[in-house]
Amino acid sequence: MIKTISELLTQLKEKELEKIQKYHDVKHGPMIGEMYEGLTKDIINSGLDKEFLTKDIFKDIDLKVVSGKITNKEGKYSS
Repeated sequence: MIKTISELLTQLKEKELEKIQKYHDVKHGPMIGEMYEGLTKDIINSGLDKEFLTKDIFKDIDLKVVSGKITNKEGKYSS
């Protein structure tokens, strides 16, 4: 169960790394690496401090990273 933003980001990274394994033969790897590094740098530089990233803000909602689509309580896809 995910309890912090840090845990959420780690789970997202792990899930995406699983997905990109099938593209092991892509020849423009530095571009993909730069995209992920850029996103991480943007998150870190957005003013989020360590205390915020490690605060248990999700502890009571059983948050998990899974595959599929996100829907609301009415079954409609998020926008």
